[in-house]
Amino acid sequence: MKHLASLLLLSCLCLGANAQNVGNTAPDFTYPKLGGGEIRLADFSGKVVFVFLFGNTCPFCLAVGNDTEQQIQAQFGSNPNFQAIGLDMWTSSSTTASVTSFRARTGITYPLGLQAGGMASLYGTTYDRVLVIGADGVLRYKGMSNTSSTLQSARSMINTLLSAIGTGSDEIPEVDFGLTPAYPNPTAGETHIAFRIESTEHVRLTVFDMLGREVAVLSDGLRERGEHRVTWSPGPHLPPGLYAYSLTAGEERLTRTVLLTRR
Repeated sequence: MKHLASLLLLSCLCLGANAQNVGNTAPDFTYPKLGGGEIRLADFSGKVVFVFLFGNTCPFCLAVGNDTEQQIQAQFGSNPNFQAIGLDMWTSSSTTASVTSFRARTGITYPLGLQAGGMASLYGTTYDRVLVIGADGVLRYKGMSNTSSTLQSARSMINTLLSAIGTGSDEIPEVDFGLTPAYPNPTAGETHIAFRIESTEHVRLTVFDMLGREVAVLSDGLRERGEHRVTWSPGPHLPPGLYAYSLTAGEERLTRTVLLTRR
């Protein structure tokens, strides 16, 4: 038993030692590409590479996926010295169908790879994370928390790296005020909602029924600039049907709907 424990400890230490950190050469990887062919890091040699690590049905990955499209691909995608890719780390459920569904739900247009669970040990990371690899093949940014909280830093790093080779963006756009679709929707239980605010201010996020009656307060207080996430867990007393959730920050307001079902 002690021998087994020692082996397990040694394997964990080796895994940590092999994990890549900022400043290390990024190890090559090859994974099946959605639509056919392969995604191989070596094929992007000489380019700044953004990597979005996701799980094909991870609710947080689904919620932030379109942000990677709008804030990364839309800004840098036309730059010949840049490449964005996404890799599905949920290997056991990573199929053409599941990743195609992920693409459709998020609106991502950049290449997506399947069965990329090996990135966990290769880079010492997990899903709902981002990486930025420089044109020199060195890992320049490694998100240590969820994508929503690190995307701005990754974007700044990309711009810095592209500027160093003379092709950066003159201006990084401000964070937009936004309210994302709830996920899952329809929902039979809890659902996740993300929102973005342009500056630190008082935010109120509430849920109403179709008669305009308030049924839940998800946020009511000061929030910092950037993206935030909340979860709505409707109690058993609420009947199935359509509900609206409304975000108010300063003079701005956005409203979306979510369908509550019951098993």
